[in-house]
Amino acid sequence: MNSSHQLRSGESALLGAVRKAARSLAGTIAGRGPAAPLGTARQMNADLIEGAQRAVRLVPRVAHLDVDLSGVALGAVSREGWLDEAAPGIERMFGDVSELGSNPVIPVGFSFVARSILGQYEPYAKRLTLVAPNIYAFEAEYDLNRRDVSLWVAAHELTHAAQFEAAPWLKEELRGFIGKVVNDGASDLAPINALMSVLEGHAEYVMNELPSAELPTRRQLERAIAAKREAKAKKKGARLREATGIAQKARQYSQGKEFVRGAIEAAGVENFNRIWHSRENFPTPAELAAPEEWVRRVIGEAGEER
Repeated sequence: MNSSHQLRSGESALLGAVRKAARSLAGTIAGRGPAAPLGTARQMNADLIEGAQRAVRLVPRVAHLDVDLSGVALGAVSREGWLDEAAPGIERMFGDVSELGSNPVIPVGFSFVARSILGQYEPYAKRLTLVAPNIYAFEAEYDLNRRDVSLWVAAHELTHAAQFEAAPWLKEELRGFIGKVVNDGASDLAPINALMSVLEGHAEYVMNELPSAELPTRRQLERAIAAKREAKAKKKGARLREATGIAQKARQYSQGKEFVRGAIEAAGVENFNRIWHSRENFPTPAELAAPEEWVRRVIGEAGEER
């Protein structure tokens, strides 16, 4: 069998097909991304890993979470490398996903995401993947400090690692939610959107709370990421972006950031962290837009958990 068609150990035939289709589309949709000079590329990969290692130490402290992130695998990859790792991630999350085999949105969605994603934490493999050409393009376009970009991107993704460490129940809850949508065609997406909004909003909060001594160009980074998201929202293909979930991700960043900041301002970060104790402590869709209601229900007037 040709090695390009050979399945990896433990990989289903479906995921092999998804991988092949996604990588084929990567050539036309995702592309390889901007190519840095060889020496620059090597240094950039080293800088990305160094930034991630700093984030491993900083994120638990900034988030006020008693978690150990030293076991997270750290890697810098190409766009094709991200696609290679994304496909098996579906199987780790869903198990049998044979019904997705005929859905062209899956490989198309992967390839579009591969064009812009900066990094991703995969909780079922405990692995952080940083997409080097996309970070290089982001850095170059907005004239950013590489050391700060590396830390900033890694901090966002490693906050997700901290969340899953602080809330062991979260993996199965997320798998169950998404499984209902994928396998049962569940139409009520508000609960999963509320959960994902909190995860993304909390990651945004922690990323932007890194000490200035560690991240001196943070304000420039915040402006750059806001400009990047605005530019992405204005690009053609909005309908496809909506179908592949990219537009939903942007809404989750915005909603979640407002909820987390509002809840922490009202109750303090230690009380906010009660959110990780159980699924019941996550906000309802209505509370997502009214963090004071969440504080009243979960924290209580006297600051004691109900």
